[in-house]
Amino acid sequence: MSEDVKSVSIKRMKEALRHALDKADPNLAQYPEIKRARINWPMKPFTDELKKVVTEFKQFRSVVFEFTEEQIKSQLTTCILKTETFRLRLSFDYKTGMVSCFCVGKDFDGVTKDFPVTDLVETVRGFMPKKRVVKIVRKKV
Repeated sequence: MSEDVKSVSIKRMKEALRHALDKADPNLAQYPEIKRARINWPMKPFTDELKKVVTEFKQFRSVVFEFTEEQIKSQLTTCILKTETFRLRLSFDYKTGMVSCFCVGKDFDGVTKDFPVTDLVETVRGFMPKKRVVKIVRKKV
């Protein structure tokens, strides 16, 4: 891994979430201790699992949160994690506790998967590229 490209950290993830919330619901952005007017549904189970993901997998280069009008009406929290080889779009529905995942990359076409938020780390592990192990076998002379 090159030193000039930084991986996503918990701090960068929190900053991305705050930036997206401020952009989507700017009225109370200067008062973070007050609940926001439009986006006030619980995201803690999702963000806790995302913290585990960005801590375990250092391959992620960027994180972006989205709150479109459609997602605000449906009360969905969407996070996009990017690596050099694929993009992972995760949408969390707090009412059901489910995450809808869409992954697209160089090695595979779009893959869609729905799973409980508690399985987030295991599901992301399944999308990560497998490391090749090369064993050299030498003949005894």
